[in-house]
Amino acid sequence: METTPHYEHLKNIDDGFLLESYSNIGLSNDQRLALHWHHEVEIVRFIKGDFELSVNMQDYKHQNRGIILFPSNAIHTMLLPKGAIEASVVFDPKIIQLESYDEAQSAISQILFEGKSKCLPVLDSSCDYFEDADKILSYIIDNANNNSSSSRLTVKAKLLELLALFYENGYFNQSEVNTSGIKLSKQQNFKALLKYMNDNYKKPLSITDGAMRLGVTEQYFCRYFKKATSMSFTEYLNDLRLTKAADDILNTDKPISDIYLEHGFENSGYFFKMFKRKYKITPLQYRKNSMLKV
Repeated sequence: METTPHYEHLKNIDDGFLLESYSNIGLSNDQRLALHWHHEVEIVRFIKGDFELSVNMQDYKHQNRGIILFPSNAIHTMLLPKGAIEASVVFDPKIIQLESYDEAQSAISQILFEGKSKCLPVLDSSCDYFEDADKILSYIIDNANNNSSSSRLTVKAKLLELLALFYENGYFNQSEVNTSGIKLSKQQNFKALLKYMNDNYKKPLSITDGAMRLGVTEQYFCRYFKKATSMSFTEYLNDLRLTKAADDILNTDKPISDIYLEHGFENSGYFFKMFKRKYKITPLQYRKNSMLKV
């Protein structure tokens, strides 16, 4: 399993098993995953910590043990607190599609794979079937990256067992699914904006640019962006640039002075200040620490 903050998506798609697991164990400082989405469905297992997350502009706070599902293409972000422990399994919807299509599979597919819901509630330890669900999910996560054919077959069976347990207990009941939030068209426009920012973060970007792309006033845009991401436009852009710069610091031997310029920072003092605020150490210490772990 990975033990660093991640953007969840399938990496090993070439081997045909469309399911992987990830984990974060005892982070040294708070980490926020940038707002993102993916075709895959994600099931997160909260184990320890005070978690803050947002799914399609719906905010959640959860403490310690719990389970939440992110449907396909749901826009989501998560704050992982210092010392947090969480793990997740990510899978392509195709992995559980059966040749014989029944009522249960239809209900599950509509909610998780076809965008018929905005988000699903957090399942917490007070739920009658939580312990059963948590045990199954733990097994899936622990064995998801085992490449043996027998293990993969068992993991797939366990995933179906988990979804069946949810279905049996009304977790996929359309009437209980929270459907508040922005309209689908606004979601698509916002996704397009985030993709534009990801593709052009090295260039000068402003609130005016964002407001024009969404066709709204700057005042409305600032409120809208803050609600969607839990960060201001400037905070989000800086966080994106810092994340990209940190990747280069870890994975290249480029001078730090070149890296911050290549990632949209014009002022070295500002870059170092923002980097230390996010990662609690200097860029050079960040690189040295990673080399010590090799």
